[in-house]
Amino acid sequence: MEIFARKNKIETLVSGNYYSRDSTNFEDYDINYNIWLIQASIWCFICFLMKIFIYLIMLRWNELLEDFGKYLLSNVELYPRLELMFVMIIVPLIMNSVQVKFLFLFILIYIFIYLYIY
Repeated sequence: MEIFARKNKIETLVSGNYYSRDSTNFEDYDINYNIWLIQASIWCFICFLMKIFIYLIMLRWNELLEDFGKYLLSNVELYPRLELMFVMIIVPLIMNSVQVKFLFLFILIYIFIYLYIY
């Protein structure tokens, strides 16, 4: 979105830009809540689309995901504390690590596109 905004000179959509720039003095910058609301709405819409996408994945591969979860927990079901540690610590740690890896890849692609356009 930011690449589109910068390319088309739409200052309202530039991420992190919430100020109305009526003067060159930094002290005169006032937060423009309309700009903030537009950017927050776009962010919420993107999060909504991500949740819909995850929901559709869960609907499509429900049985596969359920079988995979049962397989992962089958060895620890006799030990409730170990099962709880697995579900509350180990799985979120792995999932967050995968998410960080994809986020890092996204940032690298974004930087490459940004450098290519400008």
